[in-house]
Parts: sequence; C-alpha cells; structure tokens
Amino acid sequence: LPASLCGVFGLKPTYGRLSRQGVFPFVESLDHVGPFARSIEDLVLTYDVLQGPDPQGDSICVRDAEPLADRLDTLAERPLRVGVLGGWFQQGAFPEVLEALGRVASALKADDLVTLPNAVAARAAAFCLTAFEGGELHHADLAKRAMDYDPAVRDRLLAGALLPEGVHEAARRFRTIFRDEVREAFQRYDILLAPSSVCPAPPIGQAAMEMDGV
Repeated sequence: LPASLCGVFGLKPTYGRLSRQGVFPFVESLDHVGPFARSIEDLVLTYDVLQGPDPQGDSICVRDAEPLADRLDTLAERPLRVGVLGGWFQQGAFPEVLEALGRVASALKADDLVTLPNAVAARAAAFCLTAFEGGELHHADLAKRAMDYDPAVRDRLLAGALLPEGVHEAARRFRTIFRDEVREAFQRYDILLAPSSVCPAPPIGQAAMEMDGV
C-alpha cells in the first residue's frame, strides 16, 4: 500500500521469509518486513541481501536464502498465467484506480476474472487478529498512558483488548481455510492482479477520506 501510493515498487514477502529484527512488533502472527525500490531489479537485489535465517533475532525466520537475481531473466522468458481479482477486491474502487488496473491487465494479456469467495470473511478475520494481538501487545502501555496514542489507533487497540480469546482462535482457524483457497487459485495462476488501494494517492496534507467527500 505505501509503495503504491508513493509510485515505487514494494514487496511483502511470505511470512517468515525476512527477519523482523529491529522492527517494533504489532501483530505477531501477521507482521512482515519488506523492501521498497525504484525498479524490479533493485527490489530483487535488496530482497536477496535481506534473505537468510535469523535464529537469534527472529524465531520464525529460519528458511535458507533462495537468491532470485540470477533467475530474473529466466523467469521473464516463461509465459505468465495472470488473473484479475474481482468481487471484493474491486468494490468501492475509484474509477481511475480501476482504469489503471485495466491498463496493467491489458499489458499482461490478463482476461480471466478470478473470485475468492471468502475474501470478505478473510478481511474480517484479519481485523480480529490485528485488533486482538495489537491490543494484547500494547495492553500495559494503554493502561498507563493511553492518551499518548493517536485517537484512531488507541480506539482500535482498546477494542482489540476487549475481544474474547475465542474470537482470536476462530480468526486463526479461518486463516487456514482462506490460505488453502488462495493456494488453490495459485495452482492455476502465477499472478493475481488487484488494486493496492481503492483510491489514488491523496495530495500531501489531505486525508484520504476527504477525497471521497466524507
């Protein structure tokens, strides 16, 4: 999302692929670290440098490095199977966002519209996970100095701290269901296109909600 709104390339790698050492945590079961770059080539080089196990700093980052820089040309030679995510992924998107998505799809000769039936439920599960785990992480600070937090962030963390454990467990179980649904889609496609944001980047100093007349 920040990469798309800033006009650069960004990578959100597989969970656990890159070490999160030195990054303040938010949601233990979802937190990722990924690079930004001005080109795909630079993005790949940066990703390769950051890869590798980190047993001392991040217990989930244990996979051996799999460098991609030398494989980039080879990957580009193979025809890609590209689908365009529809349904929830395009709902409420601004016309200029959908126009940009269409241009990319046309350039990649992507004609197939792909629907993930559980996308709405997956978004709800993600909200539950971030609220619960974020509230748990910040519980002590919220109790001592809640007014130090941004109001919108504070309210979300407080709401998460009040969620019962059962909601968290249900969201974790559903994540497994949705993961399998997405995995099945990637048996048929190499790339699934979707807008990173429903709106274009707002001008500096303007809140995104103001662009929608809210």
